Amino acid sequence: MRKGSPNATGWPRLLFVLIALLFVLPSALSGASTPPKINIGATTLPTMGNVGQSFHISVPISDDTGVVKTEIVYKPIGATDFVNISMTLSGGDALSGTWDATIPAQDTGGILEFHILVLDNEGLSSRYPVNDEQEIFIGAMGTIPEVIYTSPKEGAIIDQTLESIKIGFNTEMNKTSVEEALSISPSINTEKFIWSANGTEVTIPLSSAIAPGTNYTVTLSSSARAVDGTPMASSYSFKFYTQEKASSVDDGFPPMMVSIASIGVLLLIALFLFRGLVKRNSGGKKEEDEE
Repeated sequence: MRKGSPNATGWPRLLFVLIALLFVLPSALSGASTPPKINIGATTLPTMGNVGQSFHISVPISDDTGVVKTEIVYKPIGATDFVNISMTLSGGDALSGTWDATIPAQDTGGILEFHILVLDNEGLSSRYPVNDEQEIFIGAMGTIPEVIYTSPKEGAIIDQTLESIKIGFNTEMNKTSVEEALSISPSINTEKFIWSANGTEVTIPLSSAIAPGTNYTVTLSSSARAVDGTPMASSYSFKFYTQEKASSVDDGFPPMMVSIASIGVLLLIALFLFRGLVKRNSGGKKEEDEE
């Protein structure tokens, strides 16, 4: 080895250290803990039920350090505070398992709100839903809301004087949910909805005339629900039609006047022809007398 040249044995060592860092560093970084994973896609959460019915929740949860605590946090119908229920491990282990709990039956109808909260060994947590609440619509049997009549009726043919649309229900409705679920196509300008005292009929006043020769469809989506929170079983829609605009002649004269005018014209034509015929006959007779 020449004097002043680099130590040849140092390069292999440096190369070994670099290779080790390339393999070890990514593994060390990937080992950082992540929050628990709530696998909602592998289960079905309840969305509706009846008074007196409890709701069993079963959710697969996984975590790289192990789950230490899982809860359902729900707000009983009519209450202002949330209640915590511990979930139990029914299958698997703390790293990957299924956790279960049952929300108690409610004694009144309405909307029951809840979320799932999970905590792992390193203090990391997860929540589902992330920001809001999961909802269960609870109603008594036989109170599923239905549309029982409309005005105009399905398939009605009307003129442009229509002032409002009415929809009647078989039970008292949640007004906000109905107003948000209602749509009209093509769009019609409307005013503030008017509700009956018992909440079973809504009137939609129209603020402008509807278009002639048009097919209208009124749709109420299934998000409309009764006052106790029970949603409609499915969406509902009905159609009505507007007449074509009358001709300009009809706009200026009533039908009876148009008929009388037509008869008058015909009479004038007949009189003119009759006079011409009489005059011709008179001329022919005069020529015969002269001969």
